Amino acid sequence: MEPPIEATITAMISQRNKLQPDSLAVDSWDGSFSYSYVDQLSDTLARRLLELYPSLSRGSVIPSCMEKSRWTVIAALGVMKSGCAYLPFDPSHHHERLRGLVSQSSARVMIASSVTKDICEGLGAELFVLSPEQVCLQASTKAPAEIAHDVPLPVVLPKDDAYVLFTSGSTGMPKGVVTHVLSVPALYGTPQH
Repeated sequence: MEPPIEATITAMISQRNKLQPDSLAVDSWDGSFSYSYVDQLSDTLARRLLELYPSLSRGSVIPSCMEKSRWTVIAALGVMKSGCAYLPFDPSHHHERLRGLVSQSSARVMIASSVTKDICEGLGAELFVLSPEQVCLQASTKAPAEIAHDVPLPVVLPKDDAYVLFTSGSTGMPKGVVTHVLSVPALYGTPQH
């Protein structure tokens, strides 16, 4: 029997980066990322979110409406590293459902891709467009050069919210289920070397 996992998912990614920076972390239809790149890009995204949206605080919910790609992982980890909770949206869902989930989660900011940004307009949260076409991540309102890279990242605690998933709402209003940061590694077990 394996010992219980005490590390957070964000700490596990950073640790893997230190041990095996060039090892494959994400392999998707649109390309792959090493642990080094995943750690660097998710740190950058977290810092940019905190810089651009100072009203974000520990536990704020940030929806992400993106097509399935390697950038989805960057969005999830970046949100968690910012101290916020990741809420994945399926871009094929009806606009009214997505708007309802933004409202129910009290989200003020959401992440979209260049493909999904039109779907996300008018959902009730300010859009941050994660742009994989460029080397660096961009927000729609500021150029990358304007964003400070010295924005401190919060220490992600095991009790912090990692992500939120909503039920289908087939019996009424969708209900959100929150998973804490410490629970995520336990769901998947210890990574194999």
